Amino acid sequence: MRFLIDNAAFAQAARHIAQIAGREDDSPVLVEAGPKGVTLLGGGWKQVSRVHCRAQVLDEGHVVVNALWLAGIASSMPNGEVTVRAEDARLRLESDGAKALMALMDRSADDVRSRLPDMSAAEAGMMDAPDGVLEELAALAAPFCSRDLNSPVLQATHVTGGDGLMRVEATDKFRMLRVSHDVEGMPLVDALVDATWLKAASVGATRVGASDRLFLLADENRVDACVVMDGQYPLLDRVMVSREQARVTVAFDRVTLMDIIRRLKATDYSKRSFTTIRLAVEPDRMHVSLEGEELDNERVMPARLDGAASFRLAFNAQFLLDALASFDGAEVTLLATDPHKPVGFTDGQGSTSVSVVPLRV
Repeated sequence: MRFLIDNAAFAQAARHIAQIAGREDDSPVLVEAGPKGVTLLGGGWKQVSRVHCRAQVLDEGHVVVNALWLAGIASSMPNGEVTVRAEDARLRLESDGAKALMALMDRSADDVRSRLPDMSAAEAGMMDAPDGVLEELAALAAPFCSRDLNSPVLQATHVTGGDGLMRVEATDKFRMLRVSHDVEGMPLVDALVDATWLKAASVGATRVGASDRLFLLADENRVDACVVMDGQYPLLDRVMVSREQARVTVAFDRVTLMDIIRRLKATDYSKRSFTTIRLAVEPDRMHVSLEGEELDNERVMPARLDGAASFRLAFNAQFLLDALASFDGAEVTLLATDPHKPVGFTDGQGSTSVSVVPLRV
């Protein structure tokens, strides 16, 4: 096997394989040179990635190498054209003034393919999505997913779709997000998708597909697939707050509140694991302060309170920032039913809903 290829493209493909499907130290990647260029294929029983690169193939063939090693070595080579060839049980990368060698893995192409999920059926039914939509939805959901290894279902993003709409849900039990976007021809899907994989695979993705077992994302040069998780996702409708349910509403400028929270958070030198932000709302203003401050550190901003003469709440500062960052609009409305139950946030556009459990202080 021997081919000439632009190293920037080759290194990017190798890094993508390593990030999406090569998380284990011994994860193999199949490098195959054929009439249409070079294809990299890697993964395991949970995830698979295939990337195609344009190349001048001088000798067709294939080799199997370590995915992480290939990503590291290709990234270390200078930009420009690089010659890649297999010789003496090694893969050699060479360009002007630089060369690198790495050992081949003692595995066959069939061995690599046999351990990967079959993407063919789901890939045939993939649909186009508007530019940036898949990446945006995955990025919005990621902060709301649990990091608790004992709650694998909550580490997933709940993806549903059909009738021209794609919706994602995420929760870590303390905050909840639901966001939707129009995706014409969106296949019928109800899947629990690994949130870390989804965020990485969605970058640059322009097509989406699914089967009973797999969830797929792709662009013109690559296809990534993830085996969906088993389990029952929580029914967020039971805890998320809608405008119709709210007894108290507070409208405010989103960017102003985020700026105040960041500034107050930066002055919290306590050793607590998180910063507590207090909100004390009056009919035409909102007092924002830190809990437990020895110094008087408070900011006041305009707000519109309806449904009560006054209202007080406290939040984990980072949770509140993540909630507000989920919106694009200038004005956001806080929706409350009870000071000790989840509090909703909306920008009035309907495509994004967020709820956060307040702190008991």
